[in-house]
Amino acid sequence: MSLKGGGIHGAWEAGAISALIDHMPLEEVAYDYIAGVSIGAINASIFATFPRGEEKEAAEEIRKLYQ
Repeated sequence: MSLKGGGIHGAWEAGAISALIDHMPLEEVAYDYIAGVSIGAINASIFATFPRGEEKEAAEEIRKLYQ
């Protein structure tokens, strides 16, 4: 997973990540690495604090940041 930097992109990423996780079967939500730049690094660091299998919870935590 690679997340872009640049202020408002962080809020967009939060929505995009949530939508992907909500609409994909959880077995298809697979990633080996998480990386980000600027605001993307903040989103990536939040996502990385959750173990695999808790992607929904991670996405919700990122969304809370922007609400």
